[in-house]
Amino acid sequence: MSEQSPYQPTNPTPYGQAPVPGVPVQGAYPPGAPPPPGAPPIYQAGAPVPPTAPVPPPKKSRKGLWIGLGIAAVVLVAGVVAVVALVLPAVNETLNSKLSTPQTVAGLTLSTQPQLQTAAEQMNAQLRRDVKNSTSSIGAFYSDPSDPTKLVMIAGATGAVANPSSELDQAFAGMSTGGMTAENVHSVDPGPLGGEAKCGDGTASGQNFTVCAWADRGSLAMVFFFNRDSASSETLFRQIRGEILTRG
Repeated sequence: MSEQSPYQPTNPTPYGQAPVPGVPVQGAYPPGAPPPPGAPPIYQAGAPVPPTAPVPPPKKSRKGLWIGLGIAAVVLVAGVVAVVALVLPAVNETLNSKLSTPQTVAGLTLSTQPQLQTAAEQMNAQLRRDVKNSTSSIGAFYSDPSDPTKLVMIAGATGAVANPSSELDQAFAGMSTGGMTAENVHSVDPGPLGGEAKCGDGTASGQNFTVCAWADRGSLAMVFFFNRDSASSETLFRQIRGEILTRG
């Protein structure tokens, strides 16, 4: 039987485990001495341990319709403006739908206020970045020429929607993610374009508004009405949808 090598470790510290300061590693190679051929890579006491690869943080879940909804710091005559991000599920069925933001919609005028224009551009950029499987997206603010305090915010996207009714419910449920509430949510007439539509009474940072949304096989959008009663908001909602959503 051959003689055991004096460098053979008896209770080695596993590779990558940091040694305890002041405590020698059992079986470590003498300082300055190269390890014998075939010896395991045992580190000397006090020697630096190679860093391990950083563990990436877990990705945030993007389940459901909403991946984010925050309250923007745009406080003008109408108060709070919400910024939305939607996720449209991927399915094989789709419609050739498109959303647009013309200069005038249902008697409203596209806002030229710098703060609102900036917020609209940021909102649209967020939608383009975050909405999956979309073919178009919009973020815009409109005002009533007879009363500039009656602002309307529109955010939406087109793409394949597998279950419009379910996605619409998730849209309202997801409002709480952004610190908003929606009460008295009820179904409303979606108009000649069909699909599902609902409206409710919203609140954010003490600001009250009416929120309506529609969902069909090819699009989903939410419309926020500030300083306007629920009945007129629901009527205006159908008019807006009929003028900004096209299929072809």
